[in-house]
Order: sequence, then structure tokens, then C-alpha cells
Amino acid sequence: MLALLLAVASVGPVLGGETALTVTAGRPFYSVRLDHGLSDRFDAGLGLDVSASGFLRPVLRSRMRVWSNDTLRVSLRAAVAYVVPAFRSSAFGPQPLARTGDGELGLNLDWAVVPTMWFFAELSTLGQTDGKAEHSAAFAQALGGLEVSLQSSLSLIARGGVLQGSRARAPIGSAGVVWHF
Repeated sequence: MLALLLAVASVGPVLGGETALTVTAGRPFYSVRLDHGLSDRFDAGLGLDVSASGFLRPVLRSRMRVWSNDTLRVSLRAAVAYVVPAFRSSAFGPQPLARTGDGELGLNLDWAVVPTMWFFAELSTLGQTDGKAEHSAAFAQALGGLEVSLQSSLSLIARGGVLQGSRARAPIGSAGVVWHF
């Protein structure tokens, strides 16, 4: 079981003493994440999201494995972030207006098809506010994806899903690489 967890650790929490650097590109963000395993069930990390819509989003996050066996894992994910308007964009879509804080809480299910390939699904809720009703919003998110280990310290990851708000729905997705060290 330990070999399975080491092969593809970025799907769930990183094992104790291990660090994972994840770089992804997609919609709604281009992201860089650095996670470090504090124990075999719990990790903590930080990251930076950059949006074509013109904002930066520094993130603090943590994941906790609540149950696992040889092929299935269930984990919780929590994150807090601060959305900072960085530049005015000519891209279609919402433009950054105010600095806001946001939070995420997600439930993940990971399934090892083979020791080097994991399917994963996540349901999460997101909230964003600066304390004013006009800058507050709540969202639900559903994601699915695949991570494949390249038999080294590198993995490829791809995910897609939908982000549902009170007024609109948007497709989301990203792909990238994970380096374990």
C-alpha cells in the first residue's frame, strides 16, 4: 500500500517528510503549489493562482486522509486565499474589482486503477467575501480527473469539472505536472 501512496501522492495528502511541487495551467487559473507532508495522513501547503481575468490568488491549504485501503482513499481538503486585483485584462469574463478573501472545503475520493494511475473525484464548496454583500458569493464545484506516475518522481495530472454559482455555471479544467522530492 505504501508504494501506491508514494507513486501518486499529489491526488491526496503528501506522505510525511515528502514534498510535492505542482504546476498546472487551465481554466480558471494557472497555478503553482508546494505541499509538504507533516505526517502520513496530513499535509500543508501554499500556492499561487494567476488568472487571465487579472487577479492573483495566494493560497494556504491543507489535506487530511480520513480513510484508505490498498485502492481507495477518502480525504478532506481545506484552503483559504486572498484574491488581489493585479491588472486590468482585456479577456472576456469577470474583471477583478475588490480584494476579497475566500475559503474552500472539499471531499475527495481517489481510486487506484493500477499502482501508477489514479482516478479522482472531488465535491467542494467555495465562498468569497470582503464583508460586503455586493462582493460576496458562494459556489459549488465538482471535479474529476486522472493522475499518472511516470515511474520516477514526476506525475502528470489532468482534471475537469464544473463550477456552479448562484447566477452562472462555468466549465473548469487544468493539466500539469507534479514533482515529488
